[in-house]
Parts: sequence; C-alpha cells; structure tokens
Amino acid sequence: MTGSYPLELFGVHVRAEIDLGAEPWSLLKTETVREPYKHVVCLHRQSCISLFKNTGYGPHCTKIRKAAPNHLIGNCIVRKTKQKGEVEDWIVCPERFVEEQKIFKDCLRFLDGNHFSVVKEVKIGSDGNLDYAVISRDEDGSVRDFVGIEVQACGTGGTGPIWTARNDFLKGRLKKNYNFSLNQKDASKKILVQLLHKARQIGRWRKNTVLVIQNHFLNHLRQAYAIDSHFHPQDLDDPVHIHSYKTVDHGDKITIELEEAISADMIGLSMVLISNPATTKAKRSDFERYVTDRFSTGDHMELPAATEEL
Repeated sequence: MTGSYPLELFGVHVRAEIDLGAEPWSLLKTETVREPYKHVVCLHRQSCISLFKNTGYGPHCTKIRKAAPNHLIGNCIVRKTKQKGEVEDWIVCPERFVEEQKIFKDCLRFLDGNHFSVVKEVKIGSDGNLDYAVISRDEDGSVRDFVGIEVQACGTGGTGPIWTARNDFLKGRLKKNYNFSLNQKDASKKILVQLLHKARQIGRWRKNTVLVIQNHFLNHLRQAYAIDSHFHPQDLDDPVHIHSYKTVDHGDKITIELEEAISADMIGLSMVLISNPATTKAKRSDFERYVTDRFSTGDHMELPAATEEL
C-alpha cells in the first residue's frame, strides 16, 4: 500500500493479524497523560536480550515521543512515498537493526577464532562510546581480536502525525497518509563526524570500524557527499566500512538483509567529509547583494571605527 505512515510499530507489522484487545495493545489504549504505559517488550531486542538486561530498560521499547517523552511512540519503520510515487521503507529506530543478531554475524568476516561475543556501549577514551563491539576470544576468555560497530537510523521530523498514526493503529483505523518528514541531512552530518573520530582511534589499534545503515540512507550519503569517489567494494584491510541493509516486506512481517558492503581508508573518509557534490559554489556578488539589502531595511548594527588600541 502506497502512502506515508508507520509500517512497523513496537516491532509488529501494521498489517499483521493481532488482537488489539489483548496486552500490550489494550494497556497502551488505556494509558493517560499522567500514567503512560511504558512496558512494551521490543521484539527485535529479544534475540540480543543479554546486551540490554543491565541497561535500566531491559527488554522494553524506548522509542519515545519527543514532544512528550513519557510516552512511547514505538515507531520502528515508516513508509514514505515520494512525489513521483517511489515508495521507501525507512528504519527510524537504531535498535531495529539488531534483528536476529544479523549485523553482528555479518561482522565475523573481520575476525578469526571460534569464540565470539558482543558488548554494548564500549568506551574508547575521549572519543565517546562505540555502539557495539564484536569480540573474538581465546580459550581463556581474553580478547583476541575485535571490530567496532556504529549504528545509524534515520530520524523523523513532525512526530505529531506519527503519534496520531500510532493511536489510529491502536484503534484499528490506520490511514494511508500522515504528514511527517525524514531527517537524513541532520543524521548524515552527525554520523560521519562521529565515524571519523571513532574510526581514527580504532584504526590506531589496527582494527576495523563498521557503520551499519540502511540502503536508503546510503543513497542519501551518495547524493550529499562524494562517497563513490572515496569508498569502494569492501576490502577487509581497510579500517572504515559501511554495511548497508535493505528491508524485505513479507506482508505481515519485515526482515533486514545485508545489501552492500563498501570501505575506505582514513584519508578517504576525511575526503568524504570535505567534498560535497550536491553543494554549488556561492557567488560573492550574491553575498554582497544580500547584505546590501539588509542595510537598506535597517536590519543591521553599526560598529564604531577601530581604535589604535585594537
């Protein structure tokens, strides 16, 4: 079905056969402003539950509504139909990627050994925390090798309509179109800078860093930055990697699959950040005309002439 609406809420396909009168749906419907229901189990996190048991929220969904953070909005994947009719299903919750441990298993290609573990939120000095690290261990439990993983989903703008859609779904009246936006630009700026800082540190230890994203987000990066000029088909000897996943809609459930793996060295990643093919060169004449217009409207402030002391 074309349109723009949440496609997966609280880990459940909106076209799946569910009993809205049963828990947790019934409890979500009876929540109040003062007593929101917050104990919905994240179905995707279930396959990695040991990673979250000491996080304070355990197995439960943490996808909150920004305008009212006591309430769970629960949007995992949203469907967005473009003006030309092209339909894209976007992952909007980073923990949606942990489905069946796929992103971790796809990183075993970097590691030798037979004993593997995954840890969450690993501190790497002043550069912050890695979202995850996949560890290869020796027989005595010591660290033999590892790969760092950063995960980036795409945020949404105008969550009011998604909140409305969430409540319409709970009433069994989900519509085809809700007016929300996707924040690709904001997400791309943040994650590329973070990737540079963290991969630089991990690279000093001669280890790999993998950015896990969705294929639609990679397409955005290709349009906004010179990705294809500096990344190439995956070379395991490179320090920086992008694993791009696609969603597969089975009608009543959605799964993810690795679609593309590319990589670069640190110089390549740095060049991506400073080269933006979508940006046109600004003209000085346009700048001067703009500020002159501000002078004529009085929308400026006068400064005194510089003194000798300055």
